[in-house]
Amino acid sequence: HFTKRLGGGYIPMHQHSCYELVYYQSGAGKTRIAELDYQYDPQAFSIIRPGTWHDERHAEDTDVLFIGFHIHNSSFQLSEGMFVDAPDGKINNLLQSMHFEFQNKKAHYHVQLDLLLSTLIIELKRIQHLSEWAGKDDKLIYVRNYINEHFNQKLHIDMLASMADYSYDRFRHLFKETYGVSPGEYILSRR
Repeated sequence: HFTKRLGGGYIPMHQHSCYELVYYQSGAGKTRIAELDYQYDPQAFSIIRPGTWHDERHAEDTDVLFIGFHIHNSSFQLSEGMFVDAPDGKINNLLQSMHFEFQNKKAHYHVQLDLLLSTLIIELKRIQHLSEWAGKDDKLIYVRNYINEHFNQKLHIDMLASMADYSYDRFRHLFKETYGVSPGEYILSRR
């Protein structure tokens, strides 16, 4: 489903019997998932597990694309939390394709939706794998969060490397290995 949430709006605590993926295409705000608070910006998305209480507070008008789904293969269960789409918008593109299929309902659309959902789940697992691996280096997470909060300011890679206590080259290498893009590319994608 696609919708626009107005700035200043609030969706009170609720839960679902399925997974929910909420993709923030624009806007800014906060969401609470279980006991944790997260901020969202464009290209961020949340994954909420079945039965988890969550809400949303919209600081700005926000375009949201969200879906509910079930995962029957226990080895593909997803962790919940807030994540950031790749610079190429892979998750957004999959959601847009699913939305198109659901709206147009061409022949065999339900089979295509199942295929797209399977692809989406694999991509989500890959993103979560990177996030879990990145979680082993809190300094990189700190710098990524700093970039997310200050991307509209002039950021220098050598300053970010210093914040993480790495050399310039080591920082660039670790950042790209962890997040799949260089620090400069990440900053540009956030802008």
